[in-house]
Amino acid sequence: MDQPTPIQKLFRNANVFITGGTGFMGKILIEKLLRSTEVNTIYLLVREKKGKSIHTRIDELFEDVIFDEVKKKCPKFKHKIEAISGECQLSGLGLNITDMQTLISKVNIIFHVAATVRFDENIKIAYDINVNGIKYVIDLARKMTNLKSIVHVSTAYSNCTRSVIEEKIYDCPLSYEDVGRILEKISHEEADALTPRLLGEWPNTYTYTKALAENLVNDIGKGLPLAIFRPSIIVSTYKEPIPGWIDNLYGPTGCCAGVVTGVLRVLYCDPNLVADIVPIDTCVSALISIAWDLTTKKSDTSLPICFQYFVDNNDNEEVENRWRLLLKQTLVALGPLLLTTSAGMTFGYSAILLPQLESNNSTIVVNKVEMSWIASLAALPMALGCVIGGILLNKLGRKVTHSVSCIPIFLGWFSIYMANHVTIIFLGRFVTGLFNGILATATGVYIGETSDPKYRGFLLAGISFSVAFGLFMVHLIGTFLTWKNTALICSILPLISQIIIHFVPESPIWLANEGRIAEAKTSFFWCRGRSEESNKELDSILQRRNQSPKDENRNYKEKFNEIFVPEFLKPLIILTVYVTTKQWCGINAIAFYSVAIMKDTVGNVDEYLATLLVDLIRVVMATAACFLIKNFKRRHLALISGIGTFVSLFFLSGVTFFVKIYPSNQIGYFTMLFLISYIVFVSIGLVPLPSSMNGELFPVKLKGLGCGVSSFVAFSMFYSVVQTTPIIFGNYGPSGGFLIFGLVAFVSTIFVYLFLPETKGKPLHEIEDAFKS
Repeated sequence: MDQPTPIQKLFRNANVFITGGTGFMGKILIEKLLRSTEVNTIYLLVREKKGKSIHTRIDELFEDVIFDEVKKKCPKFKHKIEAISGECQLSGLGLNITDMQTLISKVNIIFHVAATVRFDENIKIAYDINVNGIKYVIDLARKMTNLKSIVHVSTAYSNCTRSVIEEKIYDCPLSYEDVGRILEKISHEEADALTPRLLGEWPNTYTYTKALAENLVNDIGKGLPLAIFRPSIIVSTYKEPIPGWIDNLYGPTGCCAGVVTGVLRVLYCDPNLVADIVPIDTCVSALISIAWDLTTKKSDTSLPICFQYFVDNNDNEEVENRWRLLLKQTLVALGPLLLTTSAGMTFGYSAILLPQLESNNSTIVVNKVEMSWIASLAALPMALGCVIGGILLNKLGRKVTHSVSCIPIFLGWFSIYMANHVTIIFLGRFVTGLFNGILATATGVYIGETSDPKYRGFLLAGISFSVAFGLFMVHLIGTFLTWKNTALICSILPLISQIIIHFVPESPIWLANEGRIAEAKTSFFWCRGRSEESNKELDSILQRRNQSPKDENRNYKEKFNEIFVPEFLKPLIILTVYVTTKQWCGINAIAFYSVAIMKDTVGNVDEYLATLLVDLIRVVMATAACFLIKNFKRRHLALISGIGTFVSLFFLSGVTFFVKIYPSNQIGYFTMLFLISYIVFVSIGLVPLPSSMNGELFPVKLKGLGCGVSSFVAFSMFYSVVQTTPIIFGNYGPSGGFLIFGLVAFVSTIFVYLFLPETKGKPLHEIEDAFKS
């Protein structure tokens, strides 16, 4: 004979009290105890119903086919059943003195299964059965002398107002006591009228009263060996005692019956939600196991324990949908990144435009001043664009800000293609620069708010990759085509981006902040799926939105004072310094004047070939940076990048100084070597991290302002370094220019070591909270 399990040992000769024993779950629970354990007595709380006595109802209960196996195994099983007359909604469960004393002296285990499960039940009735019922059971349990465990059956949907439900008890807006006092004073008709206001976000009286009951259990059940069991949607048996048994048409069973009979032809559903269904026999097995588990927790019975029972498909969903969700997040990022590639082309365009305009066969004649303006005019309006972008981010949203920028960027490039005078080139450069500045604020925010923390660094690093790729492509195309045809090819990218952006959702964080909760949830689930981590993050987003004061309730002084909080000022100062040092490390200045720098430093090497080589290395390192940022901590990359950058620049300064004194082709190649080293190190940290962290550090409500200000500073510095680089290189030579850039990189590295926070893998709300301290 098989050895009894620990659970069977618990129930051997045990006396069990069950409420709701004549219901769906109660029947299977009784059958399981009789068939699988050597229980001594099962006390069933039963009420008279429809003129039938409690004993008649018990006899009818055991006529069900599910008890056939029990009858074969133990023909005299009925001697283990004792009917107790009573009702859950009556004080003291309506027990007489004799029955109450019997239960107090003999019962070891209680299963409180009784409930009204009607969704449209009058709230007074639902409260009496679902809330008062467990109160009376606990009152009785406190008097029991041999009690080992109590299990109260609730529902997985008692807290369905939340995106994430953990195994703990959540407070209701109104306490169970307050609701009880209100319902005592009103009639059933008045209760019906008041129900919508009492329910709030709860969909029906069943789930609401179950939530109130959990609050009651948490309040008055302290010190008892008590657990709350939360099953999800319960359907027919899986195997025991017979497959497919059910005695009702509730829930999915009713839907299936309606469909197969042709009565139900249309059903309103949300395809993004999961109908979490569990079979009744496995559910009852879990219920019995919980009663045993309570007896093993000797150390702390001060608070009730929650157990949830549902189909845990989060792990499977994560495995199955991981690549699909990454693809969706990448698709959201693709449109903005194509626009960023266009911005990279804008940065590098002057490097191929200016030499062609200087050539003797150019149809447009320009002087030195006009050439300087062509080089810097794209950068000048970018700073203004950043301010406008910060405003548009909050007013129009992240997606719309990108969408409205596509056509102007296309027109800017196309006007350059059609230009027959330098003024038209000025105009095209100004327009593309302005709207690229708008997008500089928006892109990091949009990608950061739609991507999973695991992938956020990788996708945000795509910004620097796109810039590098744009630089490489415009230099490559410009090497073989005229500046006009190059501009025409560049004009295609914003049109492709416009098409992609049309099909992806808006930022869920922005939608939530605007009060568009349903749209925010749809957008969030489209991008992020329904994993436990994602649901927790969504729940945090919605809670923070509810806790934040509404804009219409605040005056301008309150809005202005909101700026002077540490969670905004700290990241603003950090990013302002970081983007300033990034620009003055010279990376964009070298991109703008790469051909001229190659002529001055490399000597006889083909300057266009050398420029393409540097661009290609920058693309490769930007690609590597995407994977490095995904797998390594931000601070480590920033420090390695900073050290490598200033060391490379110092060597560049020294080598170019000796090239000037001792001209030599061999030394010229050393220049290329350290220039490549510089590109490698600057590309893995100093270039991608400021733009990546721009989308991470600022709080949601001030993200538009913060990103706008930091981007404004970045492009102001961009403009200043592009404008002054020719002067610096003219007055101090390449060696002096590289020395200045190296000193800035040195200062940047010290600053990073002292102040830059670590953000890898952290949800945005955690990053915000870290700055509050």
